[in-house]
Amino acid sequence: MPTIKNMRFILPLFVGVALALHIYLLYYYTGLTWDNALTDSLVSISIMALGIWGIVLIVKAYPTRVGSGLYALFIGTFFALLISYIQWQVLRLSIGKDDALYLQWFTNTMPARYIINWMFCGWIATSVALNKQLETTEHSFKQQTDATTLLKEAELYKLRQQLQPHFLYNSLNSISALTMIEPGKAQEMIAKLSDFLRSSVKREAQDVIPIKEELSYIEAYLSIEAIRFGDRLKVEFDKAYTDDAQIPPFLLQPVLENAIKFGLYGTRGQVTI
Repeated sequence: MPTIKNMRFILPLFVGVALALHIYLLYYYTGLTWDNALTDSLVSISIMALGIWGIVLIVKAYPTRVGSGLYALFIGTFFALLISYIQWQVLRLSIGKDDALYLQWFTNTMPARYIINWMFCGWIATSVALNKQLETTEHSFKQQTDATTLLKEAELYKLRQQLQPHFLYNSLNSISALTMIEPGKAQEMIAKLSDFLRSSVKREAQDVIPIKEELSYIEAYLSIEAIRFGDRLKVEFDKAYTDDAQIPPFLLQPVLENAIKFGLYGTRGQVTI
């Protein structure tokens, strides 16, 4: 569909082809002299080209809430009348004043000229109006998509920010308790916690990761929890997934945290997740 950008290339091509065709028809099929055919063609095509350029500028610069079809019909009809009137005045005062036969022939062809002008103007106006409407729709859709993406990213970021402090507080409390009763386990837990947090930082900028990597991260998390709960915590993995399967990072840890919280807290026996 024509736009201001590509009309800069289409319009000169249109002018050249239309001018050649116009001269050919007037000279070989209507019997006009070469000078009259050339002058008529130059004036008619130049005025039409300027009119088409004006249509593109107006439709692009002044969109309306009226339906694009009705708007295009109004613009096309108006510019067809304007182009035809200017053609009539210029050719009547240039060639017609010295050539009565041409003036009579030109007057008789005005209805056909108007129909041709109206067809071209209507097509251009409709194309530009539909293109404008399409661009607006695509822009609105893109904005909606971007807003949805930002919302998801914000929700995930909020989850991550809530997740890390909660887990860190529990781990530090456990380390504090272990330093007095089992210093060796406290030291082991500190080392595992350091590796775990280092891995968490690397994953912050990733939107999705392989499930295999996420499970490795979860196993590291559970190794820390295993120090806290000892033999009471038993975890079974059902790794039924393809090698290319992916998942958003930090998606499984809240599930396991809740499972541990509501499964182990307040109980004494072994719990299997």
